[in-house]
Amino acid sequence: FYNIISPIYVDDKMQGILGVNIDITHQKQAERELAETKDHLTNVIESSLDSIVVCDPSGHITRINKAFLELCDYTREEILGKHASELSITETGSYELTTGETITIDEGYYKTHREMIPKLLEGTAIKANESYFRRQDGKVIVCEQSISSLYNQAGKVIGAVAIVRDISDRKHSEKALRISEAKYRSLVESSSDHIFMLSPDGTYLASNNQIQHIKLNNSKELVNQTIWDIYPNELAQFYQEQINKVINNNQAVNFEHPIISGESLKYHQDTLYPIKQDGKIWAVGGICRDIPDRLLAEERLKSSRESLRELAWHVESVLEEERSRNARQIHDDLGQILTGLKMDLSW
Repeated sequence: FYNIISPIYVDDKMQGILGVNIDITHQKQAERELAETKDHLTNVIESSLDSIVVCDPSGHITRINKAFLELCDYTREEILGKHASELSITETGSYELTTGETITIDEGYYKTHREMIPKLLEGTAIKANESYFRRQDGKVIVCEQSISSLYNQAGKVIGAVAIVRDISDRKHSEKALRISEAKYRSLVESSSDHIFMLSPDGTYLASNNQIQHIKLNNSKELVNQTIWDIYPNELAQFYQEQINKVINNNQAVNFEHPIISGESLKYHQDTLYPIKQDGKIWAVGGICRDIPDRLLAEERLKSSRESLRELAWHVESVLEEERSRNARQIHDDLGQILTGLKMDLSW
């Protein structure tokens, strides 16, 4: 209870005391809940892995959490009261990142951030904006921050809160991925073989530019076409069967096939292999190699062997016929001689 006690005066003489007891149980409970809520909110803010920064309408920092202090390597006393711009880059030029890389900040960066301030005052949230913060040692951290306005009960903007996330590792990984992709693209494009990727239904998803054998100018003309658009039906059907083998057996296949290129017959050796994502085959990779010289030589050798077999058979037939003819001739001659001998004896 809340007690109010006051004296009672009559003709300037105290005649008694007036006491009032007010039940403030609900008020105390509300205060206790408010304190618990504040403690919980403080715990949430301080335990967040992302950095949290709160500023007043003028941009001065009124609150930060532990993660932001660790990010920028400052103490709480060194940051509170500073203007947020003092922790960012204030001049154009080249700066060293914490990853060891160097970035260049131009006027466009400042223009973008200047345009953010009126938006925040209007209540517009800023999502996933790439920004840079300067650490106490002078190195720069690349971050992604989302900023939203804070309001009082009357709906007036009283500041802003920013969620800041260090994306140095992600940017480093993205750069490494770009370098890797550039190397891969260089290797693929410098290959004399046709390297490509197909969907399970035979649609080209990617390709290098070694596509002269199918009479196209560049890989852009091939992507999104199907093997049925490129090859004759019989060859396309055979190709689809090989794709199905790769998917069903989860292993690569090698095969050779002829193809008409212009007015000449060429031979290709193809390798198809599974491409997986999360353990499942979602595409089929392929390497197509033109092998006209070897197969042409093999075809000619095969033709020569056939000709030799036919010639040997013909020679054998001629010899057999000659032997038969000679045998008949000898038989006839001997028959005549024996007949003559019989006649002589009979005389």
